[in-house]
Amino acid sequence: MKKIAMKTAAVALSTVAASILMPAQAHADNGDDWGRGVNLVNVESRKCLEAENSGTANGTRVQQWDCNGQAGAVWTHYEEEGGGAYLYNVNAHKCLEIADSRGDNGAPAQLWDCIPGLRTQQWSQADLGATLGAHFINDNSLMELEIENGSHKNGARAQQWLPHNTSLSANWYIVYAN
Repeated sequence: MKKIAMKTAAVALSTVAASILMPAQAHADNGDDWGRGVNLVNVESRKCLEAENSGTANGTRVQQWDCNGQAGAVWTHYEEEGGGAYLYNVNAHKCLEIADSRGDNGAPAQLWDCIPGLRTQQWSQADLGATLGAHFINDNSLMELEIENGSHKNGARAQQWLPHNTSLSANWYIVYAN
């Protein structure tokens, strides 16, 4: 497992996956900085992680939706001194967190003002290879970011769940945003 900002073992997309996700516009994360923004695309559903309705308020629900260039689906990361790595929604200028610092299965993901040192907003990335993408593990709960019930529907919420190897709903491709 590594912190998000480390530039090793990039997540690559196969040609088939790239054409399914974003025809002619998909790029593999080659280890470069996410500075220009990325979409986090669920491996199972092929939908983007986004702030609901591209919302910008604290408490905005995070969900999956068809990847269509929406502002609320562009993410980047930053690492604070001392080590915490954050997933940052570029449109909202807020961090991805687990609501109320909860530690239970099914606790929802949401956006909130970035708070230095708040572990419920800190994420580690585990690269799984070209076909399987990456996992994002919450540093507070040690649970994975996933889509509820492995749903393929627009609007299915993002939540945390204990790591399991039976579903791809916790696997994410990192694709440069348009």
